[in-house]
Amino acid sequence: MRGAAIPETTEAEAALAAASPFDQLSQAATARLVAASHVGDYAARDVVLDAFKKAPRDVCIVLAGIVELWVDADRAHDPTGVPAADRRVGAGEVFGLD
Repeated sequence: MRGAAIPETTEAEAALAAASPFDQLSQAATARLVAASHVGDYAARDVVLDAFKKAPRDVCIVLAGIVELWVDADRAHDPTGVPAADRRVGAGEVFGLD
């Protein structure tokens, strides 16, 4: 993923503190996770995570906007058009765990 170091630790800590399962972490574990995190800025239709091509190593929390998710590889990579997403996640929601 492209991205930059998190500019404000408090923003990342707040996002983790509110998102399951990260809300169960100790303060020290949260601090370590924040230190290893980065923020990516994506435009509409950008692929953030393609678990159909490669097993994900990242877990994502949406800070702003909406991310569309697909569970069917054939539909997600349909060259004839843009299929409807199976699920949409918004600010504060996590994806990449399953």
